[in-house]
Amino acid sequence: MTMVMKTVKIGIHKEVHAVKRQAILTTQTLYNQTIAFYMEFFVGHLAILDAKKEVHRKDGTPYERSWKNQELLTFAEVHTLDTKAHPHPLQSLIESLPSARTMPVSLRRAAINQAIGKVKSWYSLRKLWEATDRKKCPPQLGQPNEPITFYADMVAYPDADLAVQRQVRHDFVAVKLFYEGKWQSVPLPVILHHQAQTVLSESQKAF
Repeated sequence: MTMVMKTVKIGIHKEVHAVKRQAILTTQTLYNQTIAFYMEFFVGHLAILDAKKEVHRKDGTPYERSWKNQELLTFAEVHTLDTKAHPHPLQSLIESLPSARTMPVSLRRAAINQAIGKVKSWYSLRKLWEATDRKKCPPQLGQPNEPITFYADMVAYPDADLAVQRQVRHDFVAVKLFYEGKWQSVPLPVILHHQAQTVLSESQKAF
């Protein structure tokens, strides 16, 4: 079954409260700190990027392939998140970043995927540098500075409130932010075109 994903770009209304605007910036900072944590994690486990997994074709014959991103994500979660099955992770995300404890799962996984992509790219360039011209400066991994993507499970778009909100010239969408010291849904005044309204309304039916 093929899953279709839609990305909707919306504008935050200029009347957004300064405290909420700061919450957006704080959330972005925490998101990038989570990416940085997982970049450090994968740099410490570079061997897995070269490792091969033995799998089988439909006819049963074995072959080897590199780890897929989803498998790398699972590997990272197993070794960084404390669960009943793994109460003492190798490198605890929560110990390094306590505010990530109740971070939306979709946002944390987006951070892991960002980290995987960045480390893979850097590692490939580093191997090329090692094999060619070491007189040049080695490639640098750098620090992440990514915008936040709000996934469907982080957004609430209550139809019941729309008629009232339109009377004040704009819609409201509630998004999960790190606000007043905890992760919570925060209503933000936004500017929505008709297509965005339709997509956001439909996305709520899945939750």
